[in-house]
Amino acid sequence: LTPVGSKQLQDVGEVLRARYIDHADNLFRGCKQVDGRNIAVYTSNIQRTLQSAWSFLLGLVPGASIFFAFRSERVFSDGLRQAAGVPIYVEDATDGDDKLFHEWTIQHGYKAWLAANQRRSHFLNRAAKDPEYVALLDKVYAVSQERKLAPGRDPLERLVAAKDVDTLVSIDKAHKRPVIPNECGEPLLPHEQDMLRRIGNEVKRCWFADADGDVARSYGRSGAGYLAHKVWRHMDERARNVCHLRFVEFSC
Repeated sequence: LTPVGSKQLQDVGEVLRARYIDHADNLFRGCKQVDGRNIAVYTSNIQRTLQSAWSFLLGLVPGASIFFAFRSERVFSDGLRQAAGVPIYVEDATDGDDKLFHEWTIQHGYKAWLAANQRRSHFLNRAAKDPEYVALLDKVYAVSQERKLAPGRDPLERLVAAKDVDTLVSIDKAHKRPVIPNECGEPLLPHEQDMLRRIGNEVKRCWFADADGDVARSYGRSGAGYLAHKVWRHMDERARNVCHLRFVEFSC
């Protein structure tokens, strides 16, 4: 996570603090202090998500004591840990294969489903044959030399690889830097950036949603069923008044 990203997350926390906390009818009314008994935070074990969770809390509850906590640690009980401040619970997996945030990675068959789903995308199939999109991919390859974008490779695979370039464009723009600076001095024009964004959005949509929009054929339940259940459990326990949580954050 860059300093700009950290500031963005802190700003989001400040906006939600103004909306839910900084007034008489605030979210933590009646609580003696803000700690793990009324806030639950979960994050995957990756630097950018760890820092995102932390930065968000700096904006939301700047006066709280924040610390990282692994479920596998048994330094003290959950009750004592929650009373010590706001623990950010870190999933123990380090390879992006934790069940909470990356359930699809431990499901057999996801890669095959994804490949077939991408090939059924109407947008990607049209773009693969569209001379304007082909020319864009050729230009991006010329300025980036990313081998996955090389002319002659599978057109669909080139489009999928262009998603990473769209991400780089977003990062450059957020940091107010030149977009994809290169030795050729060749700029990516605004309409070309828009085309990359359309490619990136479709590639990400096809990660889990059925290319034809059929919810029953999507990968949602297999890919995030455990996460959905955890969200439901927190809401259900709160509705039945068996827990005192007022706010839950998931960072991934």
